[in-house]
Amino acid sequence: MAELFERWFGVASVRWATATARNVRSIIDRQLTPNIGDVLVRELTVVTIDEFYAQLRRRGRFKMIDSGSPPAADFTSTPGRSPPSARSSASVAVRSNMQRA
Repeated sequence: MAELFERWFGVASVRWATATARNVRSIIDRQLTPNIGDVLVRELTVVTIDEFYAQLRRRGRFKMIDSGSPPAADFTSTPGRSPPSARSSASVAVRSNMQRA
């Protein structure tokens, strides 16, 4: 996944404000890569993601909006901004024909 994060960041960040790029870079470096960076893209499962979210919740870095809503990661302090999406990352992986990350 670490390679995927880097490729996605390289493609996506060119459109962002400097502060947004800095915030996302921090998320990748401090949260994503240390926790799931060594997971191969083809081996990423719902269980892996659920375990990662559970770690974030235990550390107070993840909160549920309400019982009927999907989870929202509290990664940035910018209201209305979404954290990097798995869908965007997955599309980079597909376009890049990545077999491992």
